[in-house]
Amino acid sequence: MPETDAGTWVRCPACGVVMTVPSESTPVLATAPSQVENEVLSYASKVPASPMDSFVAAQAFIPEKLRSPGKPACYLVLITRGAEVNASFDITPVINALAAAFAKKVRKQYDVQIVAKAPEGSPCAVIRIAQIDEGNRFLRYFLSLLAGKTVLKITGHVRGASGKETLFQETHKGAIGIAGGAGINLLKTSAKVLGARIGKKALK
Repeated sequence: MPETDAGTWVRCPACGVVMTVPSESTPVLATAPSQVENEVLSYASKVPASPMDSFVAAQAFIPEKLRSPGKPACYLVLITRGAEVNASFDITPVINALAAAFAKKVRKQYDVQIVAKAPEGSPCAVIRIAQIDEGNRFLRYFLSLLAGKTVLKITGHVRGASGKETLFQETHKGAIGIAGGAGINLLKTSAKVLGARIGKKALK
C-alpha cells in the first residue's frame, strides 16, 4: 500500500482481521515470536482465535508523561498474532490504552519500554491480545446487561524484579454506556482495567 495510507485501517479479505496500515518508519507489533512468546501462545491455545499466521498490525507507544526515566526498565511485549477481532473500527486506541494503563500502574518503580523481545531475566510483561469483540450496541441498549457485551481477552506472562514468572489469562466485558455505549469506548475502558491488573502483577 502507498505511504499515504499509513494510519488508516483495513480488514484483511482473507482472514477478516482489522489492521492499521503502518508507515515505513514505524515498527508494528506483528513480529516473529520469541521463546517466551511461544510459551504464551501455547498457554493461550485453549482460547478461540484466528489461525496463528494471521495478525493485527497496530502501532503502540507509551505517552511521555507515563515514562519514568532513571527508573529500572520494565519491558512490554505486545503480541497480536492470532488475535480474534470483531470490530468495525481501528483497534489501535484499545491497544494503546492497555499499554498506557500498564505503564501508569508501574511507573513509580519502572520505566516501561515497548519492545519486540524482552531481554532475558529482565522485568517484563508479555501480553497477547487473544480477542477483541465490539459486541452489539443495539442489544446493549435494549437488553442492558443481558446481551451484546464487548469483550477484551488477553493472555500472557509476567516476570517481576524478583524473577518470579507468572502466566495469566484475563477477560473484561463491557455492557453499560450512553445509548448502549460505543464499542470503542467500552473496549478502551476494558483495556485500562486489564492494563492496570497486569501492572499490579508485574509489581509482585
